[in-house]
Amino acid sequence: MGKEKSTRASNLLLILLVIQNTSTTILARFTRKKYNYDTDQMLFMAEIFKFVASIMLELIDVSIANGKGPHFLGLFQSFQVHIWHNPLDALKLTIPSGLFYLQNSLIYFAISIIPVPLFQITQQTKLVTTALLSLIFLQRKYSTCQWLSIVALCVGSGICVISSSCASRSKSAPGDDVKLSNAVYGLLLMLASNLSSSVASVYFEVVVKRTAASIWMRNVQLSFFSLCIIAARLVMGKDEDATSFFYDFTPIVWIQISTFAFGGLLVASVIKCTDSVRKGLATGLSVISSSAISLVIEPDACNIGVEFISGAAMAVCGCFFFANPVVIAFTTRRKIITSSIVLVSFYWFLYQVSFYWFL
Repeated sequence: MGKEKSTRASNLLLILLVIQNTSTTILARFTRKKYNYDTDQMLFMAEIFKFVASIMLELIDVSIANGKGPHFLGLFQSFQVHIWHNPLDALKLTIPSGLFYLQNSLIYFAISIIPVPLFQITQQTKLVTTALLSLIFLQRKYSTCQWLSIVALCVGSGICVISSSCASRSKSAPGDDVKLSNAVYGLLLMLASNLSSSVASVYFEVVVKRTAASIWMRNVQLSFFSLCIIAARLVMGKDEDATSFFYDFTPIVWIQISTFAFGGLLVASVIKCTDSVRKGLATGLSVISSSAISLVIEPDACNIGVEFISGAAMAVCGCFFFANPVVIAFTTRRKIITSSIVLVSFYWFLYQVSFYWFL
């Protein structure tokens, strides 16, 4: 009975994560193009939501450990132990807080420039930089399957970017060079965002593994320092021509803030309560669902052909098998098949590159 409940909870978290990833991306694209709200103000409100939610989840954890009802004294003691008596440990999270703020700011600039399918595929490439940084700073070892998955992810993402650029060039009008340059700018923003996210994630993992604080307490600290950084940014960037606070904060923008705020907490819950198989599956499903919905809403925003679909499939499979290398049993025959697929993909990638440059 307990195992059945655990499976149901895992499936529910999987569904919620797919819905959250999909809705956050679609809403971000829609709201950034239609409304002129301030991104820093939006991120500030999202961090407030996240801060309050993290405190509530820490209270639940402490109460469960105590075995009674709401244990506010235990929550106060947790704050006392992990913040008041150990401020230097808490201050370590100022670095990832700043990096996560930079990542989110770049994401919201990029999503207004590049279409959702290309945005989603490019966002998955942060797995590559995270893996390399983990190899350097955490001495983490990867299997042959995981290295092949990284290659597949890089090649698949490259095919998506280049095929989209080729289609744009072949169909472009004389005045569309600005759109193409904006798309390149958006991709550069995404690459910078991915690098910022990777450095913050690896640093955060190092800090979490060396301390006894719960994941919710760490999220409380992250949100607090993020609020301080964003507040300083709002105060220093204020001028006479600035819009008022909550300008263009329509109901759909508030929904966007809510989905964005609870996204990180939901990912933490999935990692804590399920496994990497379900997280990888949720990532793949959210890429597919958000891309499909965006094509209905914006059919002309992205040129999707056979090359883009094959590249996207390769990138998503690379993400999944990197997180779940045990799925593939590398017999001699499968090694040959996998190597052949990688080589064919690599030569197809080179063909796309040459076609792009000589078009």
